[in-house]
Amino acid sequence: MVGRRRGNAVKEVSKTTTKVFGTKSTAAEKYVVEKVVDKRKTKGTTQYLLKWKGYDDSDNTWEEEENMNCPELVAEFENQPKKKKKMDKEEEYSVEKVMDRRVQKGKVQYLLKWKGYGHNDNTWENEEDMDCPGLIAAFENQTSKDAENEFSVEKIMDKRVRKGKVEYLLKWKGYAHSENTWESEENMGCPDLMAEFENKKKKEGKA
Repeated sequence: MVGRRRGNAVKEVSKTTTKVFGTKSTAAEKYVVEKVVDKRKTKGTTQYLLKWKGYDDSDNTWEEEENMNCPELVAEFENQPKKKKKMDKEEEYSVEKVMDRRVQKGKVQYLLKWKGYGHNDNTWENEEDMDCPGLIAAFENQTSKDAENEFSVEKIMDKRVRKGKVEYLLKWKGYAHSENTWESEENMGCPDLMAEFENKKKKEGKA
């Protein structure tokens, strides 16, 4: 049995006169968990959403695992078929598309567009809490393609050594020569163009 106090669970509420949701009772008030509805992690703490006997779903509350004393109901929730739990969540919130990616405090997060909701309702979610690997893969693949299309080396124009590091002057596809930039050899990913440039320099040196 778990006692109940909204926002801060206690194992039992027992007072001579206790006000609960606008009602009064002269008897000792005890609150019994009817069902464990959901689970989440907040700031490293596991919490369960509890349905209380005699109260509506609107009165469900999140309680910390360490304050609970209903192991049978927790086990019943945890032992539900994974498919059923997944379907229940998808009925309420289903990811339509992954919009963006970032790293916050060492954790990878994705900005999610939810089915049936506008972009104003997009939310950042931790990768570890997500269950849409296909959408994540589609986003990552598209991001890689966009990056390749945005900056693709067309030709190596020149070479120099600055502060002991080899640099190449690059002409970018779709950009004018005024946009050419010097890039460190270690940051480049165009070995074929580098080999072509070096071979051309050798031939010019022999001529």
